[in-house]
Amino acid sequence: LESISVFPLVSCSCDGDRVSFGCLASGFFPTPAAITWEGVASGEALSFPEVSTASDALSVTSRVTAPAEEAEGGEFVCRVQHRSSDVTATPPTPPTSSCCPQPSPSVLILPPSLRDLYLSPSPNLTCVASNLKSPRVKFTWERSGGGGALGVATSGPAHRLPSGLYELRNFLGVCAEDWNSGDVFTCKVTEEETGEELSASARKDVDAAAVAPKVFAFPPPPEELAASETATLTCLASGFRPRDVLVTWTQQDAPVDERKFSVLGPEEDAGSSGTFSVYSKLSVPAEEWRRGDVFGCVVGHDGIQGVRFIQRNLDKAAARPASVNVSVVLADSDLVCY
Repeated sequence: LESISVFPLVSCSCDGDRVSFGCLASGFFPTPAAITWEGVASGEALSFPEVSTASDALSVTSRVTAPAEEAEGGEFVCRVQHRSSDVTATPPTPPTSSCCPQPSPSVLILPPSLRDLYLSPSPNLTCVASNLKSPRVKFTWERSGGGGALGVATSGPAHRLPSGLYELRNFLGVCAEDWNSGDVFTCKVTEEETGEELSASARKDVDAAAVAPKVFAFPPPPEELAASETATLTCLASGFRPRDVLVTWTQQDAPVDERKFSVLGPEEDAGSSGTFSVYSKLSVPAEEWRRGDVFGCVVGHDGIQGVRFIQRNLDKAAARPASVNVSVVLADSDLVCY
């Protein structure tokens, strides 16, 4: 052994809420040289195989991975033992703020889905505040554009993110006409400790002209009925804009559980026409089709006048789709504004 040097590796990587840093020992010969760590509590040390340097000496590295809160302000000592030598070094562990930069706080508003607007008695605007240092915040809603009073707002529980920061959600009850009016809704989030305020606004785009979908329903193919115990009904809604659309099904005038059918799309129509199409498939026991149950494909869209729904019914006797009144579909929604 001529000499041995220990170099702290100050670069680090961040994986979730864990920090990695290392130690390099070089200039020793022969093998082995042992690297141990002091001050490592629950972190794990990993030593790599020795390698030869240009001067025919050897070098070895070791890495420690520890929870970020442990590494922040902690002191870790790298000890290298080789024959009669015992050398130590203290890597200046980078602060987790630079090694694992925290994302900035943000606020966004999620609009109500068409399903909630058309079928739910309690559609909500959702204000999502993410990457907050503290769960103690105050939500405030405003409405501009000449609209009426605001509904009741409620907050959900705070959610701890992998980064150690918090996400909270606040829900503002609205009616369909509130959102459809085009008024601007603003959510303000104020941190109680610092007084810092973030905000986000959202409105429905009522400026673009809506185009109603064309709706087609198709019975199960005879080949399927002859070969299996399943009957597959399909529905196509095409040529509509904007993109938001609701597709659901009924059986014997009762809503079908949404877990029993699939919806593919919407996808933009070919030719850059600015319109969209959506496809839905409902699979039922073939016996239910054979006994004459009536199935309906119900499509909701802002471009549809009146109740904003088109329904196409299918049954074994008709063997072709028929337009019907969809009031029964809305019977359970009973939307009442405050």
